[in-house]
Parts: sequence; structure tokens; C-alpha cells
Amino acid sequence: HTQQITNVLYSPSGTYISTLSRDNSIRIVDTRTWSSVHTLRHPDFKNSLSWTQAAWSPDNQFIVAGSSDGALYYWNVAKAEVAKVIKPGTHTSAIPGVAWTHNGQYVASCDKAGAIVLWEAASARDSVSGSSSGSLPSSMAAARRQ
Repeated sequence: HTQQITNVLYSPSGTYISTLSRDNSIRIVDTRTWSSVHTLRHPDFKNSLSWTQAAWSPDNQFIVAGSSDGALYYWNVAKAEVAKVIKPGTHTSAIPGVAWTHNGQYVASCDKAGAIVLWEAASARDSVSGSSSGSLPSSMAAARRQ
């Protein structure tokens, strides 16, 4: 990374560590060799906060992180590419926090404006190959802090 790291997280299997940085990238490190195996990037993904978090899916297949514009990015870790982007709309500001449920059925996200959104997982199509790429959040329920 070329800028501050805002999040360090072991994958559920313990095989990988991910680091999210203010340089707008997520680096995947293999804990067996301590080598960097992927750097995940997207031209529109921006990490503008010093406390932004990323989260691994329970099956180790995906990493989700929120962007400064209120979009959510889901990376397919094995392919090192974005599998899905949920554009701003529900979130109106930067998304510093995300978390997968242990069973992988939901992702929760929160933004700086106080919105907490629960995304229900559903089958999604890989944006590059068109093949099934696992379960990714597609529908939502939102709540605002009072």
C-alpha cells in the first residue's frame, strides 16, 4: 500500500489476511507464504475515511467494502475482480462499516449519515463471465438512527 491501512482482517479460514488502505485498494496476503496474492481495485472505489472496514464472506469467496460515495463493492477474491457494485441510493454518504452474518445470508452496512442497511443475500451473476458466482446481497431493508 502507498497510504494508511484502515483495516486488517483474517479470512474466516485463516488462510488469508486482507488489508484495506486509503490508497483505495485491498491487498490479500497468503498466511502460509506471507506473500501478496492479489490487490483488489476498482476505478470508482474510494476509501476516504481512516476507519473504513472491509468484511470477508463466511465462505472466503468475497470481500465487501463501502466507498466514500455510498456504493458497496463486492470482490470475488479468487478472480481478483469486482463481482457486484450496489450504487449509491440507499446510502447517502460514505460507508465506513460492513459485516457479513455468520451464515452468509445477510450483509449489514452503515454510513456516516446514520443509515444502517441490511442486505439479503440472493443468487447473483458474475459480471464478467455470466456464470453463478455465489450468493451476493441484492435486496435490502434500511433503518435510520433517530
